[in-house]
Amino acid sequence: MSKLLVVEDSKFFSSLIKRTVEQRLKIDVLCAFTKAEAIALADEWGEEIFLSLVDLHLPDAPDGETIDDFQRMKIPSVVFTGQYSDELRLRMLAKGVIDYVVKENPSSLDYIVSLVRRIHRNPSIKTIVAEDSRTARLFISNLLKLHKYNVLEAGDGAEALELLEANEGVKLIITDFNMPGMDGFELTKRVRAKFRKSELAIIGMSAQGNNTLSAKFIKNGANDFITKPFLDEEFFCRVSQNIDIIERIDELHYAATMDFLTGVNNRRSFFDVAQGAFKKSVKNESPTVIGMMDIDFFKKVNDTYGHDGGDVVLREVAGIFKEHVGKDDLIARFGGEEFCIYSNSLTAETAFDYFDGIRKSIEARKIDAGGREIGVTISIGVCCEKAETLDDMIVRADENLYRAKESGRNRVVL
Repeated sequence: MSKLLVVEDSKFFSSLIKRTVEQRLKIDVLCAFTKAEAIALADEWGEEIFLSLVDLHLPDAPDGETIDDFQRMKIPSVVFTGQYSDELRLRMLAKGVIDYVVKENPSSLDYIVSLVRRIHRNPSIKTIVAEDSRTARLFISNLLKLHKYNVLEAGDGAEALELLEANEGVKLIITDFNMPGMDGFELTKRVRAKFRKSELAIIGMSAQGNNTLSAKFIKNGANDFITKPFLDEEFFCRVSQNIDIIERIDELHYAATMDFLTGVNNRRSFFDVAQGAFKKSVKNESPTVIGMMDIDFFKKVNDTYGHDGGDVVLREVAGIFKEHVGKDDLIARFGGEEFCIYSNSLTAETAFDYFDGIRKSIEARKIDAGGREIGVTISIGVCCEKAETLDDMIVRADENLYRAKESGRNRVVL
């Protein structure tokens, strides 16, 4: 597990950072009060340390020597100190530290937490730098890599589009305005034809920065604009803010569409997605299969093991469903202990074996709930015959689920 190393001789600040980061971010924090302790922890944990927060003045390193050691050990560092001067800030940034933060007030701690969170997540964030000048492209790419972003480089707009097509999940494009062939405006318009601002951020750049150019970029679909030359801090703040906004929107979308307990789709999102898939299957005359599934005697589970035990069962059962569902099919929790699977990949001939395989997997699983083993079974009703509407198929699957319950449970009825 990734770890944050805090090197701070003040036990108050050290414990405050440790407690705040572990509570808010669920990241393990290692604490050192001297340079010697910091080096020992760095040697012990090695690459598991993704970032260090370092006070400049330690009992055995009064002039920031720890920073030099960590740079040699290739441990990314953020300076966290009570001392500030322009000269010292520039000297620290020249050493390649990620940031320089002054201990001034509670907002400094909030900034540190947001920075730690960002650096911890950045390796999974794909970015594209589109810039025809190799020198400028390398400079911007190295800035992003300093903050641990996953960086792809393009020499013009056309190459950037090729990279975007070939790499799923790109969250940020930084593009220069003046590029041969396809310029930054055209690239922005092409990207916006496929991706909304809430899905992928675009930051325009130009040395010819003016209000007209900035407005034109944003009107063409960019999220932001930076005029060259820029301060590194301004660059990182704008990049972080745009990525943060996209992540917040992703989190809101997840909360609106997914069941918080089991991690599968909720009922609302099921119908949003399945209605479109059903209409497409009708048009293409492709098969559609609906399975309604219900955990047997779930009230008894809650009565015996408490609602915490019931929640563990729901998560485990949902996990088994996810193991069986194909990437083009859909699993949702309809409410309580009832789930539904929508599939266009199953047929009337394959449906029984598929659902009976799920039933057997759940029957065989012994669920650990706080040291207590819980065994459960499920009943499944399946509709394989295409009806006029999706709702009609769900009703028929539900009727078969009722028959499965009435005929003894722990079985599949088509």
